[in-house]
Amino acid sequence: RTGKIFLPEVQAARAKEFRELLTRLGPTFVKFGQALSIRPDVVNQVIMDQLQLLCDAVPPFPTAVALDTIQEELGQPASRIFEGLTLQSETVAAASLGQVYKCRLRSSKQDVAVKVQRPDMLRTISLDLYVLRKFAYIAQDFQEKFTAQRTDYAALLNAWAGGTYKELDYNNEAMNQRTIRGLLANVTDVVVPEVYDKYTSRKVLTTEWIVGEKLETSDAETVKSLTKMGLEAYLVMLLEHGKMHADPHPGNLMKTPDGRLAILDFGLVAEIDRRERDLLVATLIHLANKNYPAVVEDSVQLDFLPQDVDRSFIVPITARILNEALQGGGAKKVNFQSLARDLAGVSFQIPVRIPPYFALIIRALGVLEGLALAGDPDFQLVAESYPWVSRRVLTAGDDSPILKDALSEILYKDGEFSARRFNSLMNSAQGYVAHHTDAFVDFDAIPEEQAPVDGALTFFFGPQGEGLRRLMKDEIAKIADLSGNLVAGRAAQAVLSQVDLLPPFLRPPRLFRAPLESLAYVSQLDEGEQDYINSILAVASLAANPGAAAGAASADTSGIAEGSLSPSLLGLGGGVSPDELRRLGPSALPLLAKPEVRDFAVSVADAVARRMASRVLRRVAQAI
Repeated sequence: RTGKIFLPEVQAARAKEFRELLTRLGPTFVKFGQALSIRPDVVNQVIMDQLQLLCDAVPPFPTAVALDTIQEELGQPASRIFEGLTLQSETVAAASLGQVYKCRLRSSKQDVAVKVQRPDMLRTISLDLYVLRKFAYIAQDFQEKFTAQRTDYAALLNAWAGGTYKELDYNNEAMNQRTIRGLLANVTDVVVPEVYDKYTSRKVLTTEWIVGEKLETSDAETVKSLTKMGLEAYLVMLLEHGKMHADPHPGNLMKTPDGRLAILDFGLVAEIDRRERDLLVATLIHLANKNYPAVVEDSVQLDFLPQDVDRSFIVPITARILNEALQGGGAKKVNFQSLARDLAGVSFQIPVRIPPYFALIIRALGVLEGLALAGDPDFQLVAESYPWVSRRVLTAGDDSPILKDALSEILYKDGEFSARRFNSLMNSAQGYVAHHTDAFVDFDAIPEEQAPVDGALTFFFGPQGEGLRRLMKDEIAKIADLSGNLVAGRAAQAVLSQVDLLPPFLRPPRLFRAPLESLAYVSQLDEGEQDYINSILAVASLAANPGAAAGAASADTSGIAEGSLSPSLLGLGGGVSPDELRRLGPSALPLLAKPEVRDFAVSVADAVARRMASRVLRRVAQAI
């Protein structure tokens, strides 16, 4: 490319002008710039460098005004409450709605961060939103006249405006921070500062001071590792608890000295109810399965499409667009020429809309993906979410029928139980995921390094595995029944073969042969049963030799049943070597004593007995 506009110094000057323009336009537009500041797939590095200054380097307002606000809000001068907060104090961060000072509580000598709201914010924000609302009506009118889309831009703006007004109430932010601090209490890699309610009001927020390095100044490797921690935390917030920090720009994320991720600023929080949360998880499963009719149905249930939409028209278009776009990695990974053409075409025919409840979620996940892309250009949001999604569907109880159906869809491929997928899912739930290159999630991929068997057994027989045990009871009974018949039938045939080698005068009487022949006959597997047990044994072979996983999908397993049965039939983790069995022995004893294990064994034994009785009756009927 040629021309002055592409000269580095010209680009830097234009980027600076853009940042200054957003600053002059006010806090609403500053937030827009913050969102762009971590999207390397949308803007170049020169613009990003300038826009990142909007995260905490907006021009501050005078400290004298801040001290007056503190006295007005807390009812006493700042000097009586805080040490080190005077007219000469400088801000440590200044953002769109407020600025932060570091000081110390006189009462406890605890270092704290004191955030003070900018003056006249209510009027300024209201004016910005008024102007944006005018544009929203214009956009909506254009949309209705020239396209089939039905996004309610005014409702979207109202949802965003409601969140923005809540940001102006620091009491609400303090409540959000306390709530999410409790929700993430068990996520050990994430820190949320403590709130000091006594020194908090509508315009003043006092919290624990967090020592750390801001994500925007961290190297790519640090950003990459912390983003994975952040993704786990955000998925827990969003899909498990339905309440998510919705403003994860670089100024609000820090690395602590002990390597944890600190999340700051809880003024903007997105909320979503249980049904929508489960539908989102199910949608990820349907995307991974490339079950596009189900994806379209999910979109209807999530209110992205109307109930009366023409499914037969939309499904093939959805399949074409998603096959191309959902390879992950953000905007730069998408074939934009084709995708833009498809989207432009369908926008005039498909009544797509963004439900208001989803606006903040899209923003937060978009920001989080942008942060990850800055550290790893090949980041795939959906693939990185797979371990959490696996745990979520594996632990679904009777109160989550949507997730129970999603789990069945994973495990039953084309109507048949897939031991391979069970292996993959159990490994993924413990953080062992196959590396994907041509798809963002592959339920049939088995990782080369697999989870330890004892960890998988503890998960399966623990409280979280209750729903999974119910689902798997009949399959395990089927495997035990078929395996038992396979071994018994071959043992009977082997004995009969040896008997036939004896001289006639040494052969036992017919009375001896009859039970063995009956056992061999009753134990015969039909073609479907043989295929089923072969697939189970193939996965067991992979579990015993993980390095062979890469080419195993197309391996010939027809002869596997001739070998001995593996002790890892279901692939519960990695291969079970003799050394691992010896190591597993002592740790398995407490597990075997658990009531859940005994109850499960009894239920499986009962199911096996019923299957065996049914098999005998079926064989007798065939013989007659």
